[in-house]
Amino acid sequence: MKRIDSPKNEVIKQARKLHLSKERKKAGVFLIEGPKLFSEAVNAGLRVRRLFILERLLGTIELVADEVFLVSERVIESLAETESPQGLVAVIEEPDRKVYDDNLVVFLDRIQDPGNLGTIIRTARAFGIGNLYLSPGTVDPFNDKTVRASAGAVFHLPCLYVSDTETWLKNQGKQIAVTVPSGGTAIKEYDFSKPTVLVIGNEGSGVSDLKDEYSKISIPMPGGTESLNAAIATAIVLYEATACH
Repeated sequence: MKRIDSPKNEVIKQARKLHLSKERKKAGVFLIEGPKLFSEAVNAGLRVRRLFILERLLGTIELVADEVFLVSERVIESLAETESPQGLVAVIEEPDRKVYDDNLVVFLDRIQDPGNLGTIIRTARAFGIGNLYLSPGTVDPFNDKTVRASAGAVFHLPCLYVSDTETWLKNQGKQIAVTVPSGGTAIKEYDFSKPTVLVIGNEGSGVSDLKDEYSKISIPMPGGTESLNAAIATAIVLYEATACH
């Protein structure tokens, strides 16, 4: 571990760039904030490239990092995105993207809200989902807000982008269940005991133009609500689906 008391401006600039998705993807790293997420990342076995920390936090956490920088409140504020930074920002290497052949697979079609995606990741891990698959247009799972909303679940649940949705779905060899706000088979009546790809659509426009041959499933809403938040809908369907596996 390398101890450096005062990071060069270039090091800070490099870290700030990681607020941009294209920079994160290019470098294969992302930012996290706060001792809790830091400990979760370390426990998940992720490599910590750089750790920016206030002196008052020294001795409270294990300094597991390639480089440790003691910095001022001002530097932490410039790197953090939360309104009340917790005195620690770290550059973390992305986890390995292992692929699991599960009976129940979740595919997210253009989920664009970082908070929704983070909550879906957290929920999927809670229900034992092995992988999440993301269509083009889905928000980066290592977006700062997504990471926080996932409560660290994104460190454990591999999120994989799919470039060609139709080809990928065809190659799964599973039944395809597309969630729709209404008009589909009620989720309690759908046979989730068979190998299934569950497709969750965009918050506003739902799923994109997928083949009509795919099954449509809906959550009964006797109260008359037009639709549910994507993360809430995912939780409800996964509760029902995992009960069958």
